[in-house]
Amino acid sequence: MPRQQLKGRNLPIINISIMLKVMKTIRLKYLLGAVLPLVLLWGFSASAKDKPNPNDVAIQIQTKGISGARATMTAWIHTSPEATWQTLIDFNDQGKKYPRLERSFCLQAADAKDVKRQKLRNGFTVEKNYKKNRCDPHELRTEGKKWQLHLFQEFDYPFPLANRWIVAEVNLDETKKRQNRYHMSGRLLYGHQKIYEVDLFVKPH
Repeated sequence: MPRQQLKGRNLPIINISIMLKVMKTIRLKYLLGAVLPLVLLWGFSASAKDKPNPNDVAIQIQTKGISGARATMTAWIHTSPEATWQTLIDFNDQGKKYPRLERSFCLQAADAKDVKRQKLRNGFTVEKNYKKNRCDPHELRTEGKKWQLHLFQEFDYPFPLANRWIVAEVNLDETKKRQNRYHMSGRLLYGHQKIYEVDLFVKPH
């Protein structure tokens, strides 16, 4: 039985281990460009010696940077896989829930293409022009099947780094829902971030 729900800033995370697998000789900045938004979003604290509880749910994030740099982050949470998934797909206004996430909402597919066509240069303009047309991810959801949405997010990087924003195509796979397994993959369509290629898995520990 889940001990508590997954809620906003107070995520009941008991452990995270970060493992970097550098596949080629690269510059560090290329790896950070792919991984840092995720670390900033969750506000994870590293703990190498803590071990998860057998009943915990695992959230695993895999990201790929320029030149093949790969990183994997895993967190264990006290809640059910379905409750975890529902919170993760609640993209609208996540900026009010998570540290280091300035703005977040689901775009209409046509609006996502329009952002790229107009070559917009800052996240504030994207929010001003398109947030009023945002869509509800829970209404788009096709439970137990594959579905898709388009996402705008702006990450609040620490000084002296400038903020980064993205418009991404996000594919969600619930075909293994009966096994309590979910998969989300995000790919960059346009934005200030040079690379955004992320796979997120929710599964029993």
